[in-house]
Amino acid sequence: MAGVRDFLLLAFSLTCLTLGGLYLAHQDSADFVAASPIFGVEIDEAPTPLAPTPTPVPNDSPIARLSIAAINVNAPIVKLGVDPDGVMQSPKGAKEVGWYEFSSHPSFAGNAVFAGHVDLATVGAAVFWDLRRVKIGDDVQVGLTDGTTYTYRITAIRSLVSGEAPIEEIIGPTQKQSITLITCDGTFNVRTHQYDRRLVVRAERV
Repeated sequence: MAGVRDFLLLAFSLTCLTLGGLYLAHQDSADFVAASPIFGVEIDEAPTPLAPTPTPVPNDSPIARLSIAAINVNAPIVKLGVDPDGVMQSPKGAKEVGWYEFSSHPSFAGNAVFAGHVDLATVGAAVFWDLRRVKIGDDVQVGLTDGTTYTYRITAIRSLVSGEAPIEEIIGPTQKQSITLITCDGTFNVRTHQYDRRLVVRAERV
């Protein structure tokens, strides 16, 4: 029986939500200024301060909504996984966003993975139709059923050829609290009913 990793490899090769490579942005760290001598001992560098605990604190309440103000998205969340054949499930509705239960829960360490349709034949433009218009620095908010909201800032955007996916990098754990948004992109093939590219957006907890 194939393991979870094999299931995900199959999923990314078969589903419209097949991913491409991910371009990760990073932030430069600030240099510390040398301190003055204290009690006759010269301090070369100030001690590295401990990172403050992000607020709100982690909360495992169910996920309710995902919002991106820059593109007027405010969508309900549904849970997704993989089907018996190992294919990653897609949201059924055009206006909902799916959260993959095998990924991290928002607000906890790691990478919470979300997916949504760019369009559907029966309805036209879908929830992530304008995801291609987001910019580095735009905020994404994830709200829980208890009213808690977590804010993430977009750090990486990339459109990639379908089928060329470093899967573990895209949906695997991250050192920073992150979310990854996935949808179709590029040109629609009327013969295969598939788009030829995938859009992957990464945001990190503010």
